[in-house]
Amino acid sequence: VAHEFNNLMTIVRQANGLLARRDAVRLDPQAVTLVAEVERASAAGAQVTGQMLSFARQQSLSVEAVRLDTFLYEARAILQRLVGDAIRVDLSIAQPAPAVRCDPRQLMSALINLVTNARDAMPQGGELKIRVGPAAATDTGLVCLEVVDTGVGMSVDVLQHAAEPFFSTKETGQGSGLGLSMVDGFARQSGGRIEISSSPGHGTTVALLLPAERGA
Repeated sequence: VAHEFNNLMTIVRQANGLLARRDAVRLDPQAVTLVAEVERASAAGAQVTGQMLSFARQQSLSVEAVRLDTFLYEARAILQRLVGDAIRVDLSIAQPAPAVRCDPRQLMSALINLVTNARDAMPQGGELKIRVGPAAATDTGLVCLEVVDTGVGMSVDVLQHAAEPFFSTKETGQGSGLGLSMVDGFARQSGGRIEISSSPGHGTTVALLLPAERGA
């Protein structure tokens, strides 16, 4: 279904791009607005397709060594804009800084999903910690990237379903329910996994465990 939907979105976006170049459209402000709305909607549809493929672990990955210190310091400004001024982003990276083997684009997408969830859990503001270090001794060869918020937290029942596809506690139209399942799919396809801990009133910690780059 995801592949078929992606093919349809590709056709829509290509046709819309051709339409946008027509003089009749460029000279009509209302037509320009409508074409832009079609592009935004089809781009959102393509993003959902990517999330579904990641959940199904069928997303095409371009795996390479990613130094997490460089990656996160470069992403920090983007993440701070994403959460707004009411939330402080704090980075903590173990030294020597670890490197992982994964697709950096998918890692960024996963991180944005985690940070967005953390932001939504802190409507009154708070602190967002991103911590990087070695995984537990039993997880040889893995690196742990944690996203920790000081938000509302999750009940035991919600926590049990948090990574299921299309499960969401947000109001209709506020999310696809694919965020954590996409992160889980990306982690598993990369050779790792996610772990989630949370309780009401005590925030949430999502640990993204990824394979360490050998020799890093």
